[in-house]
Amino acid sequence: MQLFSFVNLIFREGHVMKTDEVYDCGRKIYRLAGVIVLLGMALGWFVSPWWFILPVFAGANMLQFSFTGFCPAELIMGKLGLCEKKK
Repeated sequence: MQLFSFVNLIFREGHVMKTDEVYDCGRKIYRLAGVIVLLGMALGWFVSPWWFILPVFAGANMLQFSFTGFCPAELIMGKLGLCEKKK
């Protein structure tokens, strides 16, 4: 339950911006990538160098998205109800 609360805190609408502004899915994807990179760097520095693999994975995912347009995070967030595609 705590994990869901943390995820909801990070991705809920209007958390950082004004509540009348609408987040699109892309902003949430960038936010997730930023959290993953910063978390991986901090864990790599303080816990174990093996954690530096996490930001490398995030960067590789962003690079493959730029070529293919396929984003696994968008699919996962969509299934969790955190990200809705605009029509």
